[in-house]
Amino acid sequence: MTLIFASALEHALVTCPPDDPAQLLQIINRYIKNTLGQQQNGDSSSNDGCNIITVHMNTATRSLAWASARMAAFMLAQDDDEVRPLATDRMGVGYTDTPYDYAWTNHRLTLTDRDLFFTTTDGLTDQVGGERRIMFGKRRLQAALLRYRALPMPELARQLQQEHQRYHGQPPRRDDLTFWGFRQ
Repeated sequence: MTLIFASALEHALVTCPPDDPAQLLQIINRYIKNTLGQQQNGDSSSNDGCNIITVHMNTATRSLAWASARMAAFMLAQDDDEVRPLATDRMGVGYTDTPYDYAWTNHRLTLTDRDLFFTTTDGLTDQVGGERRIMFGKRRLQAALLRYRALPMPELARQLQQEHQRYHGQPPRRDDLTFWGFRQ
C-alpha cells in the first residue's frame, strides 16, 4: 500500500494545483481505486486505503488550506487557552466504500503569529495504556498540547513522545505513530 500511495501522491502533485488540497485527495483516491481494481459497485477483494490530511500553507498571506480524510488536526491560537479541532471529512481515501468521485471539502483559515498547527495519525490517540488500559485519546492529546504549547517545536515533540511512552508502557504498539506540526 505504501508504494501505491507514494505513486498516487506523486501523480496527484503534478496534476493538481497546490492550493486545492481536496482535489489532491480526490486524485489520490481515484488512483488507488484504479490501481487496486476497486470498481464503483464495490466488487473488489482489496479494501485498502488510508486516512490522510493534505495541507497548503501560503506564508505570504498566512493562509492555511487543508482537506482531511478521517485524520485529526488541531489549531492552538497564541492568545487562546483552547485547542480547536479542525474539520475533517469522515470518508477515508481508497477504501471500497469510498465513492470513486467523492469530493472532500477544502477548509481555510488565516493564521496569526505563534499559532500552532498539529496533526496526528490515530496511532497516537488509539494506543491503549494507563492504569485503566484505555486509549490515550484526543482529550489527553489536547491537554498535552496546551501544556507544551510554548516550547520550541522539537522540544514539544520530545515531551509529547515521552508522555505517550509513559502512558503506553510496555505492551506492543497497536499502530504506527506519526505526528507533525508547525508554528506560524
